[in-house]
Amino acid sequence: MVQVPAIPMERLQVTRQLMNSALPTATIRGYEEHIPGVTRPDSDDRHVVAAGIAANASHVLTWNLRHFPANELKKFSLQRMTPDVFLSGLFDKIPDLVISSLANARRNLSKTRVSASDFIDILERQKLVQEAIRDSHRTSFAPETISPERNEHDQSPTKMQQDQRRRPLSSRS
Repeated sequence: MVQVPAIPMERLQVTRQLMNSALPTATIRGYEEHIPGVTRPDSDDRHVVAAGIAANASHVLTWNLRHFPANELKKFSLQRMTPDVFLSGLFDKIPDLVISSLANARRNLSKTRVSASDFIDILERQKLVQEAIRDSHRTSFAPETISPERNEHDQSPTKMQQDQRRRPLSSRS
C-alpha cells in the first residue's frame, strides 16, 4: 500500500469551504434515502450511486469501473465514465473552456511554477492521458500565451454560465 502523507485537518476544512463557496449548489442532499436500494461490489461505494440518483445525474465519474458495473448503473439511468474520457469529451465539445480551465489550474500551482510540458506530465500521471495528448497539441495552453493578468477566461462565471457548465455533470439529457 502507498503511504500518503496526512493532510492537516485545518487545510481540509479550508479546502471544503473554498469548494462550497465556488460551487454552492454542488452539495447533494437527501442521497441517504437511496442507499438501501443500491447494490455494489463494494458496499462502501453505494453512497456515490445514491448521490447520483438524488442529483438526477447522468454519469458517475470514476477510475474504478470494476466497482460500478454498467448493468447495475443502468437500473438507475446512470452511466459510468472515467474522468479522462469525460474531460476528453468536454474538450471535443468546448475546447477553449477546457483549455482555459486547465490553464487556470496550472496557474494555481504558483509555488512550483510548473511549465506547460510538466503540467501535461502531471495530467498523464493522474491518468488523464487522452486529455494530456489533446492539450499538448494546443499552443494556447503554453505559458507564453497566458497573461499573468486576469483575462476574459478568468472572469467569475455568471450563475447561468455555472449552471450550463455543470449541466453535463448533474442532469440527464
